[in-house]
Amino acid sequence: MSNLIESREHKGYTINIYLDDDPQDPREDDNLGIMLCWHKRYDLGDEHSFKSDQFTGWNDVHDYIQKELEGIIILPLYMYDHSGIGMSVSNSQYPYNCPWDSGQVGFIYTTRAKILECYEVKRLSQDIITKAEKVLHAEVDIYHKYISGDVYGYTITGPGNVIHGSCWGFYDVDEMEREAQGEIDYTLEQEKELCLMY
Repeated sequence: MSNLIESREHKGYTINIYLDDDPQDPREDDNLGIMLCWHKRYDLGDEHSFKSDQFTGWNDVHDYIQKELEGIIILPLYMYDHSGIGMSVSNSQYPYNCPWDSGQVGFIYTTRAKILECYEVKRLSQDIITKAEKVLHAEVDIYHKYISGDVYGYTITGPGNVIHGSCWGFYDVDEMEREAQGEIDYTLEQEKELCLMY
């Protein structure tokens, strides 16, 4: 089982919070963004067949995405690699601007066609483009948590230390706790209704 971080109580039940040591890669989901990365030691981002020596530099990659892959929103990806790895779309803050342990590893982009399909619209407005860019930022944040091991799961134990439920793959502990509390509340409500029947 994954590593137990802490336990929290809710209405006589215990929510055991763990680090998820086998999370699903979020890039296997249906994402708005397409993540193209190159790194010598790590297999990052979405699967692709491009070789780094096909390009003369990051500007060349950017131009190719824009012209050949029809990228309409293109954001650079920076990775930090020191006692663990992380990823960001900005290198303006440490550690992503550290000259020794960080640097650009690729881009995340999306196309006009993907945005139109995702938002079920026929034309792009500035509002839709802004929303799509926020989604790309969120996808990178999730991927950062995935590659840095910041993913969680829980089990619920009740009287007698009996396990009543579990769920994995959360990127936010507070959101996970709310879901676990909801599961406990539902269980207690079901038990109450069952008692009223007899």
